[in-house]
Amino acid sequence: MSLNSQEQIRLLLQLRLKKAQENNPNYSLRSFAQKLGIHSSALSEILNAKRKVSIKLFDRIAEGLGLSDCEREKIKALFPGKRSYNNRDPLIRKKHILKMDQYKLISKWYYPALLSLIELDDHNNDICFMANRLGLAESTISQALNSLERLTLISKTEKGLWKVSYENYNSPDNVAIATLRNAHLDNLQMAKTALMKKSIHERDFLALTLAFDPAKLSQAKKLIREFMDEFCLKMETGKKKEVFKLALQFFPLTQQLESTK
Repeated sequence: MSLNSQEQIRLLLQLRLKKAQENNPNYSLRSFAQKLGIHSSALSEILNAKRKVSIKLFDRIAEGLGLSDCEREKIKALFPGKRSYNNRDPLIRKKHILKMDQYKLISKWYYPALLSLIELDDHNNDICFMANRLGLAESTISQALNSLERLTLISKTEKGLWKVSYENYNSPDNVAIATLRNAHLDNLQMAKTALMKKSIHERDFLALTLAFDPAKLSQAKKLIREFMDEFCLKMETGKKKEVFKLALQFFPLTQQLESTK
């Protein structure tokens, strides 16, 4: 079940408070409230679902929590009257549509991985750091960063650190089949490697076989994309320590029979 704005804020506050108390058992609700710039009684009511958080109050809480602009907008989108990640609008998320030549240039798996790596809490601009984290050569990382900057998908902050320019980007609708196939083959190969080398605690491989009317194929694809949007919303809230890949494959197992007259 998807979370509404109040549930998402409450969950975020509960997780942050729990984390702070794990690090310091003497950390009080009053101290947490002071950090957020609100009264402790108001915070208590919010945590116990007795008080709703307005967008204005959420801005203050987000400032106290140190949420990024991206994290703030994701939660604000859940407020009534705002665009929601759970509605059926294809413009739910800020998506930058790449041009064909742009997509071909960055279709390799490590480009989106590098974009996510830049968002990690412990990220720095050190080429060696990024190469070690992704298991790639430093020359590959350097070339990829140059390409991403040239396409304006990343830029530098005033402090000289890389930042992602867009919350999300999509491939163009007319991507060549060969380009997409190669990208999917990369995903399958990485999944195979993860299956063999990663422990069961680090990965999850699931398979589902079911029978239904092919007329529902478009509905099935739509549900998968909505799930991925909601998955991103929930997983990308809070601290970011590692980069993961979620790849879903959906295909028929049975062969269509030729019609007989």
